[in-house]
Amino acid sequence: MPEQRTWRSILIEAGVIVGSILLAFAIDAGWDARGEASRRRAVIDGLVSDFAAVRADLDRVAGFHAENRAAAAGLMELGSRGPVPDAAAHLADSLFAAAVLGGSFDAPLGTLQSLINAGDLDLIGDPELAAMLTSFPGLVSDLDREQAWMRELMLEMYRYLASIGVGAEMGLSDPYWDLSWEIPGGSIHGIAHTPGFRTWIGGLWQVYGNTTEDLRAIDASLTVIEASLAALR
Repeated sequence: MPEQRTWRSILIEAGVIVGSILLAFAIDAGWDARGEASRRRAVIDGLVSDFAAVRADLDRVAGFHAENRAAAAGLMELGSRGPVPDAAAHLADSLFAAAVLGGSFDAPLGTLQSLINAGDLDLIGDPELAAMLTSFPGLVSDLDREQAWMRELMLEMYRYLASIGVGAEMGLSDPYWDLSWEIPGGSIHGIAHTPGFRTWIGGLWQVYGNTTEDLRAIDASLTVIEASLAALR
């Protein structure tokens, strides 16, 4: 006849079972924590890589747009006192070439967009940074709209020039810009003083002002994001 089990042995066995279950939960939780920490590091590293590329492109384009706007202003000034003399024809063409050279900002935000779409920004563990990251694509969209308008404005200006039979021999005197090209027709300096042409160049100058402000807003946000991500590494 089997020996009758005591309450003490039953409680000991139950305690062992419960302890085993709790230990298994603790081990699972530990692995989950390690997995989440690993994902968090990967997310932060991905964001750091994205925003390093954003910084490089931003600095490049911001420099272009500042020079483009200065060239448009210089061309407006050159034609402000009446017809431009033949001796300044190359200067007028060079300023025009610099004004229309452009430079498009194309932010590489693959990691950020993936995190936003998946709702995983909370992985970084910083609500304020997450909020800034969420709003960053909106700043880029504001700039994209201005860049789209700038491209359309330039196309319309080229159509205007074609309609009046004017082109330009355009070459930039600054050795940094090692390029030149020809568009059949008269030189830009012959129309640099006319109201029609000055309206187009004034429009470019204004759009470059808008893009410059948008680039500054992106730069300000990017500076904070860079510092916050560096603190998390």
